[in-house]
Amino acid sequence: MDTPYVEVGGLRWGRSFWFAANSSWPLARLEVSRDGIEIRVIGLLGRETLSLRREEILAIAQKVGLFSTGVVIAHQKASLPPFILFWTRNYGRLKDALQRLGYAVADEE
Repeated sequence: MDTPYVEVGGLRWGRSFWFAANSSWPLARLEVSRDGIEIRVIGLLGRETLSLRREEILAIAQKVGLFSTGVVIAHQKASLPPFILFWTRNYGRLKDALQRLGYAVADEE
């Protein structure tokens, strides 16, 4: 049995990168398991939980920002914002954990 991966980071979520809310580190908590991904975040409007089952996740890709790196999680769950970007302090460790749990991660070119 694989142990879930947990990390504290930041989150940007909304309609797109430019039309999104942002919570900086350490206001988001990511938990990844073979069954799915859950992100809990504290934002301006309170606490929110974004839960995705594995079959709802379409792709995971690296996003390099000005000051940090993260992963964009493309999904097909209509009740969640279409754009979800988790900012990490250690992309290599997060990528390794995602791959260990069976997720493909595309590096930004």
